[in-house]
Amino acid sequence: MDQHDDGLEAFLRDQDADVLASVLLELAQDYDVVARRLSRLRLANQPALVASQFREILARWRRDDKYLKFPESSHFGTELEIWLEQVERELMATDPSAVLELAEAFIEADADFFERVDDSYGDIGRAMEAACGLWLCAASRCKTPAGGWLTRLMELLSQDNYGGRHALLRDAGKLLDQSDVSRLDERLY
Repeated sequence: MDQHDDGLEAFLRDQDADVLASVLLELAQDYDVVARRLSRLRLANQPALVASQFREILARWRRDDKYLKFPESSHFGTELEIWLEQVERELMATDPSAVLELAEAFIEADADFFERVDDSYGDIGRAMEAACGLWLCAASRCKTPAGGWLTRLMELLSQDNYGGRHALLRDAGKLLDQSDVSRLDERLY
């Protein structure tokens, strides 16, 4: 919670469950983002269904072709980062492979984001960097694929046409051992 919410957390924890449920239902009626979050909360023990809802949002963004200028582009960048935070918070503990798949799909959608948004202020770039960090974190919790993580990283980096995937290279040491990091550097330079 924001540090400026003087006592809000304590206040909320003291409230009756029925009061809080009523407030949440009211907010869900007024705000789609709250309704979607509550829907995913209901599915918390079914991570495949939660991941499916996240995939739907990503697919909707990829289909959208409206060009966004500032300040809409900044709001969209924030929305992307919030999506990534929600994916991590809601799925990492139960299904890191789903997080890996979603983060990879997000990274691979970079053209859809960069080509339709004025990213003069770097909002989409920051979201892409967060996606790369999430990918590395999820990968470190998953079984190593047949071709190894080095191969998978090389594939992702070879398709970086916008410079948004640099965090994969910069932070590769979080996933790869030093010899693989050196081989990655050799292959790229």
